Amino acid sequence: MFDENIFMERLSTARKRMNVSKRQLAFRIHISPAAMGQFERGVALPTLKTLVALADALGVTTDWLLGREE
Repeated sequence: MFDENIFMERLSTARKRMNVSKRQLAFRIHISPAAMGQFERGVALPTLKTLVALADALGVTTDWLLGREE
């Protein structure tokens, strides 16, 4: 089952490990900084295309971001 809290935590954790700001990551994957903030706060969820872009930019898998693997 999908847990939005896991997604929020892992997205934030992975971004911080890469030492990039929300704004920097947003620009790398061509989304607005506001959208990036919404993803980390759990206000909104990314599209599949954006989810894949996030995983690629952060060097993780989509399954890891979604809490489907450790």
